[in-house]
Amino acid sequence: MQFLVKVITGAPVWVWFLLVFLCLLGAARLRDSRVSPLRLLLPSVIFVLLACGKLIAAHGDPAALAGAFLGALIGAAAVAVVKPERQTELLPDGRILISGEWHSLALILLLFWTNYAYAVMAVIAPAAIATPTARLVLSLLNVFSTGFMLCRSLAHLRKVQRLQRPEVAKG
Repeated sequence: MQFLVKVITGAPVWVWFLLVFLCLLGAARLRDSRVSPLRLLLPSVIFVLLACGKLIAAHGDPAALAGAFLGALIGAAAVAVVKPERQTELLPDGRILISGEWHSLALILLLFWTNYAYAVMAVIAPAAIATPTARLVLSLLNVFSTGFMLCRSLAHLRKVQRLQRPEVAKG
């Protein structure tokens, strides 16, 4: 128990503020929301950039690249199965009505805790995270979460485009 307390209290304070912010961001996705296309896509783009930064930092590590490839495939497949865009509606003002869902909160927390655990392990057991398996799993989890969020946003935008096409044909 003392070890766990040291791990938690040893983290910089900003980490816990970040966790609160991410929880609020994810909790906001539990409710139906009316968003602009930019607001829908922006968080996903930020997470993609962070994931790309991690891959670049891996310097072409085959395990990290394999994990990223698998994570992207699984994330895209999960969106295809879940079909988050089923309830998407285009509002008259151009915004998008998106039904509340729990996936975003779960994936944001998965991203946070994966990277937190990695940072803790880098300090207490660097040899453990230097293994190809650890690098593959870290990359897989990061890119799965990021890929799901990006594909989810793109699915909503694709649905909105399909909803707009009949209006273009009438005009």
